[in-house]
Parts: sequence; structure tokens; C-alpha cells
Amino acid sequence: ASFNVSGHVARISDECNENRALDALDADPLGVVTHYAIAKLHTILTTLCSPWAAENGVSIGNVFYAGMEGDLIEQWKSLLRVISKGKGDLYAQRTAALCLAQILLAACPSQRLSVSNSKDANALSSSSRVPSYASAIEPLEALTAW
Repeated sequence: ASFNVSGHVARISDECNENRALDALDADPLGVVTHYAIAKLHTILTTLCSPWAAENGVSIGNVFYAGMEGDLIEQWKSLLRVISKGKGDLYAQRTAALCLAQILLAACPSQRLSVSNSKDANALSSSSRVPSYASAIEPLEALTAW
């Protein structure tokens, strides 16, 4: 799927009422869905960083890094496509970059060290696998290049 880089949604600067939202959906359905999906992903990531998630043993690491090796799931490439091909839509680009950075940060060794020093380390270590830094190198390089 290609992204509509001159989409209607990218040009909305005022508050969006119901009629304007329906017009945007008719004019640029992919733009509306992209904004919605990225906003929901950001909400999920924020929840995964909350004290509730730590208490319940849920983390970015055990949601976005799969298998016993803790490899990054391939869906990160969708965020990179939004970042690199969404030239006309700064909201989508910036929010996708923020989400990708949050996901990749979970694999950084310095972040694992700070988690192991926290008071919730015992709860997390029993239920979380360690995210593979090696699987995050390629997307980290791509994000840094952007």
C-alpha cells in the first residue's frame, strides 16, 4: 500500500468536528486510518510503560519482541514506511518515529540495566524475556538516519 503524501488529513489544522472528520474519511480514508492506528499504538506504548503494566508483568519487551530469543517483530517496518514515505504528514511521521523509538529503546542494554535496578525488577524478570538488541540494530540505524 502506498501512502497518500498529499492527503486531506495532513492539511487539517483546526479542531476537527464530526462533519469535518467524515469529510476527511471520504477524501482520505488511508490518512484517517493511519492517524488513528498511530495514535492507538502510542496509547498502547504509554500503557505498557505505566506502573500498572509493571505490576502485571506486561512490558514493551514481551509485546514487541517475540520468541525465546526476544527478536523484534517485523511490524516495525510499517512504522518506518510511515516515517520515510509520509512526506506531507508531519503528525504521522513524528508520532510513528516516537513509537518506533519507544519500542527500540526496550532493547537497549542501558534500559535493561535501569529496569534491573528498579523495585519492580523481580516481577518483570519472572514474566518478561529479554529483548534482543541485535534484532533492534537495523531499525535503530534506519530511525537515526531519518
